[in-house]
Amino acid sequence: MATNVYGNGLNSTAGANTIVHFYDRAGIKELCNPGTNTPGQGCHYSEKLDALFFVSDGKLWKYTSAGITVTLVGTGIHATNTVIFAEGQNLDSSAIIYIADGTKLKYTNGTTLTEVTDVTAPTDATSVAWFSNRFIANSDGSNFFYATGINPGTLLFDNTYWSGAFNPFAAEVKGDDITAIHSFSGELWVSGEEGIEIWQDDGVTPLITLQSSFIETGAIAPKSITRIDLSVYALVKLQGELMVCRYDGRTPVPISQSISRPLNELVEVRDAIGFHIFTGGASFFVLTFPTERVTWVWDIKNEYWAKWGVWDSNAGDYNIYEGQYSAYASKWGKYLVQSNVDGKIYEVSREFLSDANNLIRGFYLSPSFDHGTLKRKRCKEFRLYVKRLPGNNTGDKNISLKWNSDGRSEWSNELTSSVANTDQYNSFLDFKRMGIYKSRRYALTMADYANYLIGDAEMEVEVLRD
Repeated sequence: MATNVYGNGLNSTAGANTIVHFYDRAGIKELCNPGTNTPGQGCHYSEKLDALFFVSDGKLWKYTSAGITVTLVGTGIHATNTVIFAEGQNLDSSAIIYIADGTKLKYTNGTTLTEVTDVTAPTDATSVAWFSNRFIANSDGSNFFYATGINPGTLLFDNTYWSGAFNPFAAEVKGDDITAIHSFSGELWVSGEEGIEIWQDDGVTPLITLQSSFIETGAIAPKSITRIDLSVYALVKLQGELMVCRYDGRTPVPISQSISRPLNELVEVRDAIGFHIFTGGASFFVLTFPTERVTWVWDIKNEYWAKWGVWDSNAGDYNIYEGQYSAYASKWGKYLVQSNVDGKIYEVSREFLSDANNLIRGFYLSPSFDHGTLKRKRCKEFRLYVKRLPGNNTGDKNISLKWNSDGRSEWSNELTSSVANTDQYNSFLDFKRMGIYKSRRYALTMADYANYLIGDAEMEVEVLRD
């Protein structure tokens, strides 16, 4: 088990002699502050407008590369609901961004915020997508969804015209309500809790279901659906079991077997939010549970789950990771997250050694080591290789080690060793005379402002006679 760390050694199997490579996770640094002091509700970066749009306290904010934050004047947004953004374009190629917040749909051109007035448009949409030159939105609590179309007054596509005779469309394979709509790889994914229907544009109807394409695993948490590269990730429930699936094409592949127990112990999961972060050469699917106050993160390259969180020294435990929504500002080369505490926007980077000046406390619990025998053995020496990476390398930093032997509930006293600040940023930490055991687990804690790489751990072990 790991918290606030990642790397290619975290999935080592029991019985191995090494703990092997992991890094502490990236930190966050404030980019802009709307001053609302209320949780963020969603964010979106528009490459065409070169601006970040985000919602907090029911207001739509715009942040530009010039560092200017403004509130867009217009109709208000629901003050607490999560919002979904979808960006498309008008006939003149100008950008238009729709916002679904569970009430009447809104849209912006980057300057003002306008509420849709078409009486046919859904008035309670919780999801909106841009697909085949149209905006598509659901009607909450039903199996219906609607699409924009050609305005008979102008005979042109109109992104605010929802009164086409083809509306509404109905998802009918299962009897559940539509909870999310997404556009993936030229297909429209219409999701419910029980399954996902695949729709396509036939140029006439204009939307029809794709035959024999139904996916039997729908998303129990609609805001968890996240596209990363060529795959889609989502929190699903299949035959009563809660799991995370990666959709390779339309094939769901469960990836949460290693955390099945803690995942299925969660109570309120329908508000789970998924998003993507790429930093330090590593790509992550972040799945955060606002009500349950816990965040699980899938390391895509190394295929390993870890927790991310903020250390609460009073409670002696980790709280939920502060980032709750993400956006990639392509022209700025930055991954951004919005705070679930105060609506602030933060940049994510391995160069930042804290969460906005809050200490990142890394923790790793190893598998159980028995060194290939259940005989008693004595650990003469435990040597840990640590590399100090560029960053805040002023002064020595500390790493702590403790262990648990033979499955007992008691843990050893914590040993702390200093990681020196050298020109090469390399250190070997030696822990000697570590007692007798049959099997043992080790716990490492990194609670200092520094970038670490934890490398191989060598254990000098003597097998004893029974």
